[in-house]
Amino acid sequence: MLVSLSALAVLTACGSSEKTFTLNGNITLTDITGSGIRSNGMDCQGSGPYSDLSPGTAVLVADSTGKTIATGTLEIGSVIQNSGGCVIPFSVLSVKDGLSNYSVTVSHRGTQVVALSEAHAGISLTIGGNN
Repeated sequence: MLVSLSALAVLTACGSSEKTFTLNGNITLTDITGSGIRSNGMDCQGSGPYSDLSPGTAVLVADSTGKTIATGTLEIGSVIQNSGGCVIPFSVLSVKDGLSNYSVTVSHRGTQVVALSEAHAGISLTIGGNN
């Protein structure tokens, strides 16, 4: 019985030492029609065709096999003064470090594949306008 408990402790210690990082990023939403951004002058989020780009919307990070390895959510956006745009930040905690690339998916907006260096530096995505 003592051997089994020791083995369990070693496995637990190995599992908890996996190196992780926080993947930070943002989505810049530009909407030339004016119907896709809801704002109070300071805070903003998507509306109309972009209503899924709002606080709490899932951000998934997957490995090269497509397996989800971490999840986060969109936060409250900030208005880009004089442009009518909106920058919506997100953070995904406990992303497994050391993979060659990561697939990042926000809502149903498609998947972006980013290299490890980009994931560490933070990523910026853009949607709307002429994009």
